[in-house]
Amino acid sequence: MCVLGVLLAALRYFLSPGLPVAEISRAMLWYGGVPVVGGILLTVLELAVLLPHKCLMNEVPFDIIRNRHVTVVLTAFNDAESISAAVRDFAQQSLVLRVLVVDNNSQDDTARRAAESGATVIVHKERGYG
Repeated sequence: MCVLGVLLAALRYFLSPGLPVAEISRAMLWYGGVPVVGGILLTVLELAVLLPHKCLMNEVPFDIIRNRHVTVVLTAFNDAESISAAVRDFAQQSLVLRVLVVDNNSQDDTARRAAESGATVIVHKERGYG
């Protein structure tokens, strides 16, 4: 709206200054600037008044993790070419306890290659829910 007001003000110079374009462009500039000024005032209010109270949060409680090992679960569907490398890569990580591969009834050697790479394979017969 502010841009339209500026364009109307520019037209005023090409047309007669007595046309009501001047009043319309002034009104558009005024009402277009009100949201900008309001936004600036709300930002100042947020930073000066509300933000200091938000920073006084209590410490977030947490439990100490005693067993830091994880199980990696990979879903696979006709991934025979890449599943071996993925299983070996995850199995080499120090925090990985085991690798599970959920085979979604693949038509290739995905399950066999995953098992040969050291993964525990679960074959899910219903496709689309791997």
